[in-house]
Amino acid sequence: QLQVLVVPTTQPEDIAQYTTRVFDQWQIGRKGVDDGVLLVVAKDDRRVRIEPGYGLEGAIPDAIANRVIQEYLVPRFRSGDYAG
Repeated sequence: QLQVLVVPTTQPEDIAQYTTRVFDQWQIGRKGVDDGVLLVVAKDDRRVRIEPGYGLEGAIPDAIANRVIQEYLVPRFRSGDYAG
């Protein structure tokens, strides 16, 4: 399960705290498997974060999530394309 959340800002929290809190509140992924992913875009903050559930941490480590952000999302966002 993949959820995408676009917000103006995550303030007063930083994007990591905000994403973790929303991921936990929304209970993304299958129960007991924890295989969900949350993509948060904070437009005014110019921040993006991919938060995989514990069941996907091996498949989507931080290095891969950051690569996806830098290679695919950042170039589109810079051109104003938030819909992809």
